Amino acid sequence: MSWTRFLLPLPLLLAGAMASATSADGEEARVANEGGIGTWWRLADGVAIAAPGYPEASLAQRVDACLSVGYTIQPDGSTSDHVIVKRWSSAATPEAVAWNQFGQAASSALSQWRFTPRDNVAPRPTFTVATFTFVSGDAAPSGLAEHCKVADVRDALLAARQDAYERGDINQKWLDRLYRETMRQEILNNAANLCSRSQSTATSCVF
Repeated sequence: MSWTRFLLPLPLLLAGAMASATSADGEEARVANEGGIGTWWRLADGVAIAAPGYPEASLAQRVDACLSVGYTIQPDGSTSDHVIVKRWSSAATPEAVAWNQFGQAASSALSQWRFTPRDNVAPRPTFTVATFTFVSGDAAPSGLAEHCKVADVRDALLAARQDAYERGDINQKWLDRLYRETMRQEILNNAANLCSRSQSTATSCVF
């Protein structure tokens, strides 16, 4: 059994999806943990959350697997920049798992997701993750999804950024943009906390 913490670009569809995490006017992406986009986005009317099927080409392997896939919600509500952040399988030799097939199945499902911004919320690119499971039998093993859950997307991005530098990965510039947004949000959060503790007036706490 094995899990991989760092961002792992796939050689086919997913490897080419790293072009940009910014909108056309250059706005940086928000970053949200899984299930944490509700402040800014909701599922578009009439759209269901599509789930990936088990890749037919991998049925012979008979492994249970999960993926945490990062993606960007674009201002028009579509998803892009699909990339594996974490993966796990029950295979004794994880290198033998056809991860590109599982990744493409997850990406195909994500491509069908559509979102719409909340009322009075400006639509900005938002990076988050979704966890997908692939079950080889009739029932999912207990705790399968937990092997791939990413507790803190920001921490995962920082780890992936460092790994990208070390490997000279194609996602380096993309990760840098998300890293800058992460740091910007941390600064704003810290300033807001200091403002709250000092009980300053609203006019003196504009950031």
